[in-house]
Amino acid sequence: LLAGVLSLQSWTGRIAQRQTGVASPLPTLKLKKQPQAVLFFLLYLALALIFFILPVLLVLIRSFKSRGLPTGAWTINNYRLLLGEGFRFAAGKRLVTVLLTSVTLSGTVALITLVLAYLLARKRRRLRWDTFDLWLQLPMGISFLTFSFGLMNLTGRFLPSSVLVLWAQIFLAFPLVYSILRTARREMGEELLEAAGLLGASGYELFMTVELPLMRKALGSAFAYGIALSLGDLAAVLTLGQGKLVTLSVAVYRLIGHYHFPLATALGTVFILLSVLLFSLIEGGNCYLKELP
Repeated sequence: LLAGVLSLQSWTGRIAQRQTGVASPLPTLKLKKQPQAVLFFLLYLALALIFFILPVLLVLIRSFKSRGLPTGAWTINNYRLLLGEGFRFAAGKRLVTVLLTSVTLSGTVALITLVLAYLLARKRRRLRWDTFDLWLQLPMGISFLTFSFGLMNLTGRFLPSSVLVLWAQIFLAFPLVYSILRTARREMGEELLEAAGLLGASGYELFMTVELPLMRKALGSAFAYGIALSLGDLAAVLTLGQGKLVTLSVAVYRLIGHYHFPLATALGTVFILLSVLLFSLIEGGNCYLKELP
């Protein structure tokens, strides 16, 4: 299954080459010329609607229902209860603390992973994908709960829980972040950098004025995926956090465990909106920087 997903990712991410040798996006699908491809794309959209969009919409709708029931009256009381003592008792922390912890942890994980992955991708930019790159994707096929237990047994007595959670989530996010940056950095080529170097630009100037602007979109996408993977992680925080670290995922899990389903749907909606907000800010920042001279 993992090999199939990676193959599909590689196929959909390929770049078409014009006869002039200039890279361009894959051509637009047309029903008359490519009926099979169009049908496959429509099937993909239908599956995405059934398995992703509909569950999200149901959580959103039930968060505004009394007692979280489909037949309940419309209300915003579930969101008011997130600020009360009942939420603090069930989740272990207040809502503001949970939000700050989640944003801080996910941002730190994404930043560290981005730096490590880019340094390695930059070092291997002239090389083709090989066995070494495939081995770096191995964490995607390993049970994250098993890895967390192993990490706890190995270093749990010597390192604080926050460091262990960071370690585990970086391990989780690295394969996807690296694959994005590895592909983008190799496709960027070296021609512009070599030309700027011949004109007398220093290494710092090359990076800031040529390489960074060309890689900005890929860096933003990789950073966003790093945040998303960290925000959605539950196994590492539960296993390594020792009950002291409460993120949004852990808070939802604890609310369900205390049978506070209306609060869980409301917090789940907050979780979704926070993720959308972070992605929008990153994408908006990319668009703003792109318009700068």
